[in-house]
Amino acid sequence: LVLEGVRARQLQDALLMDKHMMESEIQQANASLNFFDMKAARIENQVFEILLRPGAETRRR
Repeated sequence: LVLEGVRARQLQDALLMDKHMMESEIQQANASLNFFDMKAARIENQVFEILLRPGAETRRR
């Protein structure tokens, strides 16, 4: 019975460690997603600025 308790505790600790690692990976993925969203918005703004410049009509063709 004591051995089962020790194994259960070890399993619980391992699962908790996995949970923390997954949370960290999710946090890193969210940070990357936010970064790429900002980068895409910046590129989009640059494209619109280029298209709205005087003379841009001739460059589009």
